[in-house]
Amino acid sequence: MTREIIDKFDLERGFEVQREQLSRYEKVLKPEIFLRLKQFCDKKNDELKESYNPSHTGNGYLVFRGSDIDMFVQNNLMLNNRHFKED
Repeated sequence: MTREIIDKFDLERGFEVQREQLSRYEKVLKPEIFLRLKQFCDKKNDELKESYNPSHTGNGYLVFRGSDIDMFVQNNLMLNNRHFKED
């Protein structure tokens, strides 16, 4: 990755990616399960904001997003697919 691409992936862009991903999960998870995921993301976001250092580039990579969210759903929220909305 070039330095320019890393520099552009700032904290706000990381949060934007997270919001997009949460929006997709909201459509398929039961409301109470989605709420647990959202609360966990909010907690991680608060922790990140407390330790935020604007002099570091690429801080968006520190946001809980992407495969982090996918693995959280798979490992912590799924039990025999009972957490997904019925079609």
